[in-house]
Amino acid sequence: MHSFSVRIIHLIVVAIMFSAIALLPNDVHADTCMEWDVSIGQPGLSGPVTSMLVMPNDDVIVSGNFTLAGDVEVGFIARWDGTAWHALGDGLNSIALALSLMPNGDLIAAGSFTQAGDRPANRIARWDGSSWHPLGDGLNNTVRALTIMPDGDLIAGGSFTAAGDADAHQIARWDGQDWHPLGEGVDGQAVRDMELLDASLHVAKRFVDSQGQIQASIRVWDGQSWSTLPSPGPLERVTALKTFDNGSGPMLYATGALISLSDTGVYMPWTARWDGRQWLPSGTAIHGYITELTIVDDGSEAHLYAAVHNNFLNPTALVPRQIMRWDGTRRSTKTDQVIRAFAGTGPGQKPAIYIGGSF
Repeated sequence: MHSFSVRIIHLIVVAIMFSAIALLPNDVHADTCMEWDVSIGQPGLSGPVTSMLVMPNDDVIVSGNFTLAGDVEVGFIARWDGTAWHALGDGLNSIALALSLMPNGDLIAAGSFTQAGDRPANRIARWDGSSWHPLGDGLNNTVRALTIMPDGDLIAGGSFTAAGDADAHQIARWDGQDWHPLGEGVDGQAVRDMELLDASLHVAKRFVDSQGQIQASIRVWDGQSWSTLPSPGPLERVTALKTFDNGSGPMLYATGALISLSDTGVYMPWTARWDGRQWLPSGTAIHGYITELTIVDDGSEAHLYAAVHNNFLNPTALVPRQIMRWDGTRRSTKTDQVIRAFAGTGPGQKPAIYIGGSF
């Protein structure tokens, strides 16, 4: 049995509200309850967190609706080095909703901004450690999700219809020089999340069916064409995707909500695993609405964690907000606010989970 504790960074919004980043260090695989440590990050950020990324050197990149990190002026994005906050140049002129790390160590930020540093950058930009760079002409609308392909190309998903000078319906590929569409793209509402399984890209999105009802699906890009995973039921939304190997091979873990087949109008929380051929039960009972998934991997052991909230699709289902390990081990977050950003550490790092939001 290993010890397990939590450090938390409080991010001031107003006198009685907080945004927070929480760090769960030591051994997050233990079955003990989390304990919050409020000794770092104060006085924190001046607004809520929307995305975060743990860097290989254990620094944490945080983006959101804030312009102060501690007493440092920042532009909607900042870096925490374990001791102090730092600006990333002049930052951005609006919110970043997604962060990713390129194979060469450069940071990619994407969202709704149109300027990075002193340069125009339409919804996406690259930080090389000292300055910001646009990715061509960028995208013509908001980017909500990023992922890196095995060959190092960057995939951006969101609500845009053009990438650079190419028509690209809600999803596009950046090869380091130019933007390219992925076939005909994906229709319906904005791309919400993306994840790789067996080198194929899996994309979560919503659409309006022939009866005018909003449903969700997971689309798959194999490098040549699009297909759709068979639905485990009438999905109202898919909130998170994460590829994870629990010892029986990599599977795509998905969470969201099913549309009730009754006339009650109630949505039911849903979790399942796709093994490449069929949907399997999630393997654990997580009662609540999962909005985020992350993996903590210390190099010898990995676990999948979920941020679980009250089921706001069904307000009468009062499930306490908490962090849970996929085997059902509960982790209390000690917050009544929604977690909007969730990041785990990888091999070679001290095992930890960071959470962020408006608490």
